[in-house]
Parts: sequence; structure tokens; C-alpha cells
Amino acid sequence: MTRDEAKAILQVWRPGGEDAEDPRFAEALKAVEQDAELARWFAEQKAFDGAMAAQVQTLPVPRNLKASLLAQQPAVRVPFWQRDLLPLLQRPALRWALAASVAGLCVAGSWAAMRHPSRFADYRRDLTEEAWDANPHVELRTSDLKTITHWLAERGMRAELVIPSALRDMNILGCRVLKWRGHSVVGLCLSDGVRHNHLFVADQIAFADRPWEHLPDYENCGRWKTTAWSQGDRTYLLVGMKYSKFTRRFYRDGQWLMSI
Repeated sequence: MTRDEAKAILQVWRPGGEDAEDPRFAEALKAVEQDAELARWFAEQKAFDGAMAAQVQTLPVPRNLKASLLAQQPAVRVPFWQRDLLPLLQRPALRWALAASVAGLCVAGSWAAMRHPSRFADYRRDLTEEAWDANPHVELRTSDLKTITHWLAERGMRAELVIPSALRDMNILGCRVLKWRGHSVVGLCLSDGVRHNHLFVADQIAFADRPWEHLPDYENCGRWKTTAWSQGDRTYLLVGMKYSKFTRRFYRDGQWLMSI
């Protein structure tokens, strides 16, 4: 412990000696025994504190001091939930009833969400954020498509994973399975030179605003460029590829090759 650290601790030493047995002061007091300069400072500090305490004791205390101080304090209103609700929640029966009500609301909310079609705009935004926030980006690191297909089948995913023909020359770095509002989505990490792209493949999600099958659906999500399209009951979302490069890959002889 340095001299300055010991001083910082001993500055709050009470002059009456109440802190003598406090283990928080033990190391600082040991430093006082080993440092003559620190010992002189501590003696002066105690003398000053003692004199100040003695002077304070001589000051007269007004008889109505407490009442006047309390009168200046604003009234504190206890929230109703703290005044009325918390005592009720101490009863076990009411706690169980509240827990059951919360569970029922969760189930009802999930049922209501399933009744309404999912919005692809929400899916695009959520998956784009997930693509770059997750660490690591993949659960299975392999470039072998058969290994990926077997790995997905073990997790109850559709056995046949079809990559669009325009992307098949890219290197596969790995794969993972994501959950989006109760749906399982396959995520592939692809390498196009030094640039990474993420391809998300969703099966049988009834999007209310499903992307086109014959044209790419471009949209910037934050700082990332995304392209989406549909093929049969599958929906594809490609994140990270420049639009000009996507066009060179998918547009041939005057037509878009969105089909597999």
C-alpha cells in the first residue's frame, strides 16, 4: 500500500477510536507503523479531527431543529403497487394465480402472432442484424454440402438444401440454424474472395409481403445491402453482396435467373 492510499483510508478515521478493530483500516495502520512521515501526518490528522469534534460538541442545538427539518421535506407518496399490491403478493395463492395469468397471456400472444401473417420486412431487418451480431457466425464449420445437409437433417430441417446456381461457385464457410418467431431458418456463410456474405433460406413461412420469384428485391438495411427473392415455398435472403455484383451473377442474356 502506498502512502497516498493509506492517507485516503485514514482520512475517514473517527477520532473516538471506534475504528481500531475495523479490518478495513488494518493495512493502513500497519503502514503508519512502518512510515515515520505517514505517522506524523496521521497524528496531525487525529489532532485536527479531535479538535473539530470538540468544537462541534459546544454548539447549541435548537430545540425545534428536527421538526423544522422534517417540515421542509416534501411528502413522499408511496406507489399504489407498493402500498396495496405487494402485501397481497405475499400470499402464496395469489402468487400462483398471477403466474398462471402471465403464462396465459404469453400463450394468447403467441397464438395471436401465429394467426397473423409474418412480415418479410421484419424478417429481413431481424436476420440482417443477426447476420453480423452473432459470434461465431456459424455453428458448423465445413465447406462440404453433404455434411451440411446431414447436419441439418439431424436437427429436423428439410434434407435438401438448394443453393441458387449463380452462387454455387462461392466458397461455403459454414452453416447454422436460427430461430425467427418460432420458425427455423438455415443460415449459410459464403465467401466471395475476401468478402463474406450470408444466405438465409426459410421454408414455408407465409410472409404477407413475400418477395418476387422472378425479380430481385433490393433493400438497404442499415449499412448492409440485402437482396431477396422467392422460389417455390422457399424464401432467400442474401446479405452483404453489392448490388452490381449480384446483377452480374443473376442477370444473363436479358433475363433474371432467380430460379434454381
